[in-house]
Parts: sequence; structure tokens; C-alpha cells
Amino acid sequence: MWVAEQKYTIICTFEGLIQPPVPTSRLALFWIMLCVLLGINLWQASVTELIYDEAYYWYFSQQPAWGYFDHPPMMAWMIALGRLLFSGTLGVRIVGVLFSAATYLLVWDMISGVKKNHYVPEFFLWMFSITLLNAYGFLILPDTPLLFFTALFLWGVQRLLKKNSWGYAFWVGTAMAAMMYSKYHAVVVIIGVVIGYWPLVRMTKAWVAVLWALLLYTPHLHWLYTHDFVSIGYHLSERPNQPYRFDTFTLGYFINVLAQFGFTLPWVVYAWYKTPKGRFSTVLKSLVFFVLAFFFISSFTKRIQTQWIVVIAIPTAVLVWEFYLRDPKIRRKLGVSAAMTTLVLLYARLGLVHESLLPIRYETHGNQAWTSRLKAVVGDSPVVFLDSYRNAPMYAFYQGAISYSLNTMGYRKNQYSIDGSYDQIRGKKVALVAPKNHVFWQTNSPEFSFEKGSGDSYNGVWIDRFTYYDQIKASLVQVDSDQAIVELVHPYSYPINAQHIYLSLGVIDDYKRVQQQIPWPLTGEPLPAVWNPRDTLRLVLDKPDILAQEIPGIRLGVGSFHLPAGLQGNPQKRTTWNP
Repeated sequence: MWVAEQKYTIICTFEGLIQPPVPTSRLALFWIMLCVLLGINLWQASVTELIYDEAYYWYFSQQPAWGYFDHPPMMAWMIALGRLLFSGTLGVRIVGVLFSAATYLLVWDMISGVKKNHYVPEFFLWMFSITLLNAYGFLILPDTPLLFFTALFLWGVQRLLKKNSWGYAFWVGTAMAAMMYSKYHAVVVIIGVVIGYWPLVRMTKAWVAVLWALLLYTPHLHWLYTHDFVSIGYHLSERPNQPYRFDTFTLGYFINVLAQFGFTLPWVVYAWYKTPKGRFSTVLKSLVFFVLAFFFISSFTKRIQTQWIVVIAIPTAVLVWEFYLRDPKIRRKLGVSAAMTTLVLLYARLGLVHESLLPIRYETHGNQAWTSRLKAVVGDSPVVFLDSYRNAPMYAFYQGAISYSLNTMGYRKNQYSIDGSYDQIRGKKVALVAPKNHVFWQTNSPEFSFEKGSGDSYNGVWIDRFTYYDQIKASLVQVDSDQAIVELVHPYSYPINAQHIYLSLGVIDDYKRVQQQIPWPLTGEPLPAVWNPRDTLRLVLDKPDILAQEIPGIRLGVGSFHLPAGLQGNPQKRTTWNP
């Protein structure tokens, strides 16, 4: 006589191969828990205010493109799609939430054998305890699609190693392209997999996968070419750095590894070394070790951010669970550790919604409130934020208003530097706001103020006809004994009055950070009142004394009227004028 627990169903993997029978109750449990996870993340995505990076990527999505200043376009496409389905924060995050659920499914399918079906709740507990895999279940950041497509890529590699077919070759190629559309760090994953299994370089279909990925990636490569490789240039050469410090660089790297896995880290490391050998297991382990080694070496030159190593979560999830199924001794220890980490993460997630639960004010707290306070002061006028690509999109998202980030010499370039958003506020009355301690207020008197948060005061001033020329290209081209030649390139499609601009010289350190700003008088012939589009001004100026000193380099900026100088010049090392 058959009872409910003895009934079986046949399930298929993605590749259509029939697995051994799985009890209906266990199969149902997996899908029930996946749906519960999905529901939790949907709730969290809808009630948690945006963090600043999410608001910035939402801003990307307002202008769908093949690339953006800091990042490839995948998360912007995801947000644009989600906003077609829902409004508010859920619309921003919905596609990422679905990707996260699909990531669980892919990891589950990569784990071999049917024994896993006996440990469904334990699997979800383990996955939920992986810190950033948990966070990216409801936040939309570049690592959200990167994790999903890394899982998709590894799933395809696993199948390609089992069955060398054209279908899986194109699958792997598509996943590689999608990874690169998500984040440039994906190249580390691809290299790590190749190192993990060298015979891939002798597989014709593997090379077809690479060529297919490059073909799919061509639109972004073309975008980079037409935008002077701005993203690559920023990350490799222009991005400011800081002097090496062991505590924040190398020690910080190890703290970030700990933060990835919390209390489960000892058993994670144990599984990395003890997982039985096999082609796919070797690929996963090599990927983990390559990523860890790459960023460990990088920690001696730059500060490693926690999310940079998040891709190890996918191969680690598979390796640890394979080891969990083979070694009963580790099960209770890993389960207790995962439960402890999960409790901490659940409390932290509640704290993201309810500020009173956390000892600190986080980015998800009070954004709708402070943007409403500012809106009450400025009304429908556009708002220009000094040096904040973070505040500008946050205000635009919650208030549906026009905003802009004016990036001064002491800040950094961002999407507002290249997207032409200045044109929608040119010549209009705007409210310019900046923190109360911003250097701008040393020479300008505020006309209003508002509280962004506790102890975080902002001042503002009205500008009747906003005019700023952030797209001018400035460069120091020649230095003689007593003179220097500066070239200014006019990039706009309309004439401008060059008599309204001034030049500033920023002294940078070895890490491209502006340490001092010096006004550079525009001596010689008066600048033209009508500066025609695409024309270049070649200015012969008195040589500042600072150029004769032993300084690492400079950066030129151009200001207009009483507004501060911006980032019109790229960092130039001393060797460019004193070879």
C-alpha cells in the first residue's frame, strides 16, 4: 500500500536529463522554501529605502545606453525593465530579486547527487548565511547580476565539461558576455576558470564561446571607443588612490573575506581544501583561490572593497555543500555557524528598515524625509548639488525633480560629467546646495539651509541663470622659463562667452588627489566674448612659481562666474612639462 511519503515524481534538470526519482514532499519543500525566500526579498525590496549607489544606478536607467561612466550597463537595464513592472523601490529592485532566486536554483542544480534532497532546509540556511549573497537578494548593485551570471556561467561550464556540445558553448559565451555587461571584474572569474582547467584552451568549442562572447560584447566596446574609453581610463589611471596602510589595505582585505562568510568561515576554508578532486571541483577551487590571490596582491596597491571578492560566493556555495553531503562531522558545526550568521543578518536587515534597531544611521534611513525637506524649500526649481553624484539622484528619485551634480576639482568625475544633463538646467534658475562645511561657503553667503540628517546641515543659494562649462577640455601643453601654454577646447554646439571663465591650477599628490588650488590669472590677450563651437584657445600665460617646484603633478580646472573650478583637465604628471 502506497502512502504520500512514498510517492515519487520525476524531475528534469535544465539540460533535460532525467535524474533519479525524488520524493514529491522533498521537491515541494525546495520550491516552497524558494518561494518563501523570494517573498522575504520582495518585501524587503519594497520597504527598504534606496542606498545611494542604487539611486545612482536608477539615474543610469533614465537614459538606457550601452555603457556608463563608472560601469557597464546591465544593472541599468535591469532597473529600466523593473520600472516597467512596478513603481517605487520595488520597481528598481524587482529584477535583481528574481535573479537572486534563480541563483539559488542554479547553485542547487550544480550540486551533484540526489543526497542533497535530504537537506533542503539546511541548504537554504547555508546560502542565506553568505553575507553579500544575502544582501544582493534585495539590493540592486552591479554585483547582483554578476552573481547570477557567474552562477549561469559556471553551470554552463559544468555541462560543457560533461557534454562538449555547441549548445553549451554558446550558453557559456552568452553568460560570459552577460557577466562583462554586469561588471568589469568578471574578467577575473573567466581567467580563474581557465587557470582551473587548462584543457579548456584546447577545446574548439571553448574558443567559439569566447568569440561569441566578444561578438555579444561588441556594442559596449564600441560605446567605450566612442567615449574615449572613459570607464577604463577612470578605473585604471584617473581614479584617486591613497597611500598604503596595512590596516585599511591588506588587513582590510582579510576582514572583507571574513565578512563574506561570518561565523562559517572556518568550515568554508576547511571545505576549500578538503573537497574531493574532480574536473569541476578543481575549476571551482581554482577560481576561489585565483580571486583571493588576485585581490590579496592588489591589496598592496589599493583598498579592496568587500564586494570585489563576492564572486567567490558561488563556487564556495557549491564546494561547501558538496563537502557537507560527504562529511557528517561538519554538518552540525556548519549548521550552527550558519544559523548564528543568519540571525545577525536578519537583525541587520530589519535595521535597514527600522533605524532605531541599529546603533548607526545607515544609507537606507531618512532619504525620503530629507529630500522632502529640501523640496519644501526649493519647490519645483532644479537643484544643483556640489560634489555629490549620490545626493543628486536620490533627490531626483524621491521627489521626481530635476537635479545635477556639479563636480569641482576636489571631487571626481561621474555620469553627470558625460551625459549632457547640464543642458536641461542651462540658463535656468536653480538652487545650489552643499554641506555647511564645504569650501564654497568661505567665499559665498548662504540664502537658506536644511537638515539632511542629525548633525548634517546643508546650506543653499539661488542662482538666477545657471551657467557652467564642465565639458571644456583643459591641458598644459608647454612650459618655458617664464611662460606656460594652456589649451582650452570648446566642446559645445553653441558659442559661449569666454570672458566669463577663469582658470585654476590644482596641485596633485602621487595618488592624483588635489592638495592645493591656485588661481591662474589669464594674462595676455583678452579672451573672446564669442567663443565658437569646437574652437581651441591657446593661452600664453605667466608661469606660476609652483611649476618650478618639485611637485608630483597638476590638474587644471575651469570655473565660471563665482562657481568653483571643475575637473576639465586630466591629471598631468610633472614629466609632461618637465621631461
